[in-house]
Amino acid sequence: MQDLTKLPLHEVLLANGYKLDRVKSSKMYPCLVNVDNNERLIVSKKGENYLYFNPNDETDRGNILSFVRIRGLDIKELVANYDTNITLANEYKHQFFTHKQDSHQIIKAYKALSNITQEDIAQIPLFKQKGFDIEYLKPLQHTFKKDEHGNIVIPNFKLSSDDKNYNPKIMFICGYTKRLNYPITKDKQGVELTRPLKSLQYGNKSLEILSGNKNPALIKNIIISENIIDSLSLGQMKNIPPQECVFISTAGNFNIKTLEESMLYILDKAPNARITLAFDNDTKGQSYTQEMEKNILTHTKKLPYIYKPFSKDCNDDLKIRNITDLKTLNQETYQGWAEAKILKYRVSNDTNTRALILHHLRKLHSLKPLNEANRNLFNTIKKHASIKLL
Repeated sequence: MQDLTKLPLHEVLLANGYKLDRVKSSKMYPCLVNVDNNERLIVSKKGENYLYFNPNDETDRGNILSFVRIRGLDIKELVANYDTNITLANEYKHQFFTHKQDSHQIIKAYKALSNITQEDIAQIPLFKQKGFDIEYLKPLQHTFKKDEHGNIVIPNFKLSSDDKNYNPKIMFICGYTKRLNYPITKDKQGVELTRPLKSLQYGNKSLEILSGNKNPALIKNIIISENIIDSLSLGQMKNIPPQECVFISTAGNFNIKTLEESMLYILDKAPNARITLAFDNDTKGQSYTQEMEKNILTHTKKLPYIYKPFSKDCNDDLKIRNITDLKTLNQETYQGWAEAKILKYRVSNDTNTRALILHHLRKLHSLKPLNEANRNLFNTIKKHASIKLL
């Protein structure tokens, strides 16, 4: 009798109506979506067996047998659909679970990338788009690399496994992430992506780490977020010297537990550092915060500091601060600043002044919606017919 757990589960799901989420998928973790109920499943492979898990439901995980049992499906029908649609599955067969690239080749490819100069930092579009102070980033110059298109490259690190020679564990580069200056909007076949691709992953995805100092004794701060851009943003907002900080990103990993050992290793190396968690201001971010806070408390016997973004994430907060220059960012200060600018807009006769205020208000509204009172205040002002309402 055939072992059904060895069937390529991602292909079985594709043959049964699921769609591939190309943006969320990686080489070793294809992401499948049920378009009828927006259910999202991540498929992995352990040995010869295929497994899945639902990132939104801890109880929904296992192999193909678990999949049908939880959903009350007929496994014979599920497999029959896969067999009759084998040509559909072949389209994706060689994209996933191919042999992992040798770690030495990954490191070699990473080292072959160009180093970034201080002049480069000032010219990189992504840094400008994200609102960074170039002077703040200069101490981190040696930690960045760039590709032939000028995209910044961030190394991914993981903790080495125990070996028979009893070598001490070390953090090593297992992959790298290219943060794109201009998102990719279409796949290789020219099909429009549902969401623009903002980064490309090479090798294994793990912790993205940047540090302005290689001496752990000099590290006073550790910032952990879902995105390295957010970690850097919080560092700049809090005016934390990059030479005294380790900036860490979980790089959008679905399961933080897989990163736990590497993360705790870093914390052990800088036991006196202030640890700040800065995950996104959404349900997933709150879950990450709770899980990470619990693990850190258990391991270090001290609670980390929590930064909850005022807007969606730390980088959006940075952009808001750059416009408003507010030292304290909350609803009262934010809406108060907006009200003052709207009143200035109403009384100003200078075209350039009104244009700048309008630009700032629209940008802010896209980052964190203005309240109804401010929108009504702006919308009732007499202005040119071409100016849209907030």
